[in-house]
Amino acid sequence: MLLLSLISLLIRVTILADVDSVTVSGGYLKSGNKWYRAEEDVTFTTKGIYYRGKRVSLRLPVVIRPLDRLVRVNQISYPGEIGIEPGGVGLEVINRVDLEEYVASVVRWEMGSLGEDLIEALKAQAVAARTYSLCHHKLSAGIEDQVYKGYVDDPVIRRAVSETEGEILVSDGRPIDAKYHSTCGGKTAPPSEVWGVDDPPYLKAKKDPFCQDSPHYHWQRVFPLVEFYQRLGCALGHKLTGPVELELIRGQKSRRLIEVRIGEDRICGIRFRRLFGLKSTYFWLSLGRDSVIITGKGWGHGVGMCQWGAIGMAKRGYSYKQILGYYYPGAKLARLR
Repeated sequence: MLLLSLISLLIRVTILADVDSVTVSGGYLKSGNKWYRAEEDVTFTTKGIYYRGKRVSLRLPVVIRPLDRLVRVNQISYPGEIGIEPGGVGLEVINRVDLEEYVASVVRWEMGSLGEDLIEALKAQAVAARTYSLCHHKLSAGIEDQVYKGYVDDPVIRRAVSETEGEILVSDGRPIDAKYHSTCGGKTAPPSEVWGVDDPPYLKAKKDPFCQDSPHYHWQRVFPLVEFYQRLGCALGHKLTGPVELELIRGQKSRRLIEVRIGEDRICGIRFRRLFGLKSTYFWLSLGRDSVIITGKGWGHGVGMCQWGAIGMAKRGYSYKQILGYYYPGAKLARLR
């Protein structure tokens, strides 16, 4: 296994952005050059800072360190240090947290709590999450990066993180962009057919027979024909009355939707998915007399590791290293030191 050196194992995560107010408790608070003890709620707003209902003369930015391991932010407990600073139109709340604590939370909220029998899937998720966090320097706590919701005390997840501590995937000596998603629906996708970018060697389209137990493997949405045309018209900026001819352009490798062509108009696959609230771009359209039936497979972008596929592989006795090797072919395991 390769060894990589890392100067800092602290991760910077934006847990709230452009909010009007946030309440923090259970920490030592630093404003300017002074420290204050704040066991009770301190409320930060765009108009001022309040303690015990009274406005106090503190100024942003503020740093809060835990009195006893955790700081509460809007009643959620976070390890590490909390920073509050002015944002674009509101307040920005930052958590500077130990990498392994961050990974444990991501595993819990991205894959969920699983039993000991599926710990290899959790280990694979831990390595993928750890790798992703080192590949991306600016992290948010939502689905646009990795879902992170503070401290996690799940013993199986803690064990999965501990037994893979410091392990990441690398290509050419650098952390890979370890994309993952819920359910691929039987076939993963290359980035070029999802985001129109170059395909790295470790993210390939491939058949996946392991995620069939996912509740999202098959899905269907039905729209009244009038509503279907209304949504399309709003997206295009002009009214559609129908009938119209839709041409669906698909990726050759993944069969996912890349673009919808309506005459001279174009809608990219990702936008079409959001427009109709679909689980993926892996679907087929059937236009009836009064309705449109959209039948699809999978949930998410389909690139990289399929989480339900990882669970399916763990059920069949595959190790986390085998799972990672299946979804990120050619990437090598390395350990931070």
